[in-house]
Amino acid sequence: LSFAPFVCSNVAVIDRALTAEEIAERYAKAVPEEKRAPQFLRLDADGDMASRRYAEAAGKYARLYREACAGKNPRRAEIAFAYAKALTENGKNDEAKAVLEEIAKADDLPAYLTREAASAAGIAPLHPEEPFLSADRWKASERTECVFVVAPNGDDSAEGTLEKPLATLQEAVSRVRKYRRESGSWPKGGATIALRGGRYAAVSTVELDKDDSGCESAPLLIRSWPGETAILDGACEISSWRNPTKEESLRIAPAAQGKIKVADLPEAAFGELPPLEPYGYGKKGGKMIDLSADGKVLLPARHPNGNFAVVKESGDRTFGATFGSLEGWENEKNVFATGYWWNFWSDRTLRVEKIDPRDSSVTLAEGELPASAKNGKKRIRKGAAVFLVNSLRALDTPGEWFLDREARKAYVWPENGKTKRWALNVFSSPFVSMNGTRFAVLSGIVFEGTASSAVTMRDVADVLVRNCTVRNCGRSGIRASGRNIRVEGCVLHSLGRGGISISGGDRKKAERSGNIVTGCEAYDLGRHWRTYSPAVGAAGCGIDIVGNNFHDLPSSAIRADGNDVRVVSNRIWRCVLESDDQGAFDIYANPTFAGVEIRHNLWEDIGSGDIAHTGQAAVRLDDMISGVVIRDNRFVRCGRGLFGAVQINGGRRNFIDRNVFEDCSLDVSVQGRTDEKWKRVISRHTETFSSPLHLSRYPGLGALPDAPPV
Repeated sequence: LSFAPFVCSNVAVIDRALTAEEIAERYAKAVPEEKRAPQFLRLDADGDMASRRYAEAAGKYARLYREACAGKNPRRAEIAFAYAKALTENGKNDEAKAVLEEIAKADDLPAYLTREAASAAGIAPLHPEEPFLSADRWKASERTECVFVVAPNGDDSAEGTLEKPLATLQEAVSRVRKYRRESGSWPKGGATIALRGGRYAAVSTVELDKDDSGCESAPLLIRSWPGETAILDGACEISSWRNPTKEESLRIAPAAQGKIKVADLPEAAFGELPPLEPYGYGKKGGKMIDLSADGKVLLPARHPNGNFAVVKESGDRTFGATFGSLEGWENEKNVFATGYWWNFWSDRTLRVEKIDPRDSSVTLAEGELPASAKNGKKRIRKGAAVFLVNSLRALDTPGEWFLDREARKAYVWPENGKTKRWALNVFSSPFVSMNGTRFAVLSGIVFEGTASSAVTMRDVADVLVRNCTVRNCGRSGIRASGRNIRVEGCVLHSLGRGGISISGGDRKKAERSGNIVTGCEAYDLGRHWRTYSPAVGAAGCGIDIVGNNFHDLPSSAIRADGNDVRVVSNRIWRCVLESDDQGAFDIYANPTFAGVEIRHNLWEDIGSGDIAHTGQAAVRLDDMISGVVIRDNRFVRCGRGLFGAVQINGGRRNFIDRNVFEDCSLDVSVQGRTDEKWKRVISRHTETFSSPLHLSRYPGLGALPDAPPV
């Protein structure tokens, strides 16, 4: 540790701990009033306010306020609010209003402070807060006559009425197109496709384009029948299980002998099984097939079970780890290894070329693992966390399963003998895909069992996804880009990647997308891609994440890449349970990501796991992120390792205000960056820092390049 030098004239050694009152009394006696520190004056003024000595308090606040204004101290707003209250209590309302108006007109303070000051002063805010997007815009203004009903027992040659329903969603969409074509216009009340309750086997993607768009107050509505639940199902049922043959039993681990069941997967019923491809951070991956038992997705067999082996010896491709005995693994084909190979914030699952049971060493396939940025020769660090997958030999625990793609066989160790429905998600496309569509609604539908993502939307506008469930999918839940997209009241769980990826707006033009995710629940994500698979990934400008419940995630709950991202009134708990050097809210590397606000959220039990060495935070502002407002949150048991509940990595002018920290090992941790690096990063964004548009949209952005490292 190093200490700044200081000069003092008197030193007192005291044999007991002084109370705060005693310290204040001694300080007041020792230091003349004109030389007292601002912190002492503030405490003194607050004490006068508490004792209702409003005139004395106003005088002290006045001095503090003048000094703060002279240096354009960003905390002058906080002093101004206290000063104005003292003036008001002293009957000087006009003077109080003048102080608040001065703050409201400041161009270097964050918008939330200037708006609060304007509200208190009773004037119009210079930078009004844009309201959260309402769902009312998608409500039909009139009753529609264009209604088509679909039922599991329907017939695509039928009329599409309640008495004679259609059989598929695809046919219902074609009927709406025909109605529009023949009538020459879109129906005044919009068009409705109502799906009766039950399962609908997914055969192909329902594709909607700009010609399928509804109109404002007359949307295209695709929904479950009121009081019923329609399930678009991409899984194929497995109805017959058998005992392993003698040859198959030779590959099964000793602990699992007599416990395993096998199912043959004929191509006529299950179609082509896509090969397993490397996946994880930096790897595109392919279609991810999962097996579910009565709706619960089973764990792919892995070794070791439930935790990681630790790399003890490593080279370019070959490593030894705490796997224990790998006897019987030498003949396994197409084994993969999941690892945090160099960084504990990024995982990859890669092909294994060879397993040597003599020394329990594993060799990755050539070219799978890029060289570390820190060490060009070594690609696997000692201490890396790894496990083996995609092997029958790893199947040794109830609730695990293994898919032998080459032999077209599924193996499982059933948790109990009462499973009614086994389902393999072999459908390999989205259920619904929109491209350029406007004024469309998906409501009350369950999407489950695709090896791909469930719903994709590209360049859409005014689209609502409401009260839907997305579960048991191999990749992501909902991927959407465009404007005025609202995802509301949806539940997303048991997904291979993230929950909702939503983007839109124009950062260069400072135009908000109007996109919002609200009232949703997401959990058990990142089953295959363990990192960078958040409940919500928000990119662009103007995205609101409001009133959601995100929990039980191996890594981040929210990742933001853009401006005007507002995270408000969410409950985020049991997140960052595995990955390291990350936060439940994570934003990275661009100091011009302005207008980000994190308010009124509850963060609980953030950080866990055995592989985290650096830290895990509730809110992480990573690598130069600046100007973020973190206000009125509650942090309970957050922060781990070197990270506090809030962790700032090199950023400046971040505002942490009126939060409650409860049982956190560290409340706020700050990691610095040198002025040289700060200037180097800032120089990449000279266009933004010289833009009159951005400087007017984000007061205080202009002060950022020269901001001190605090």
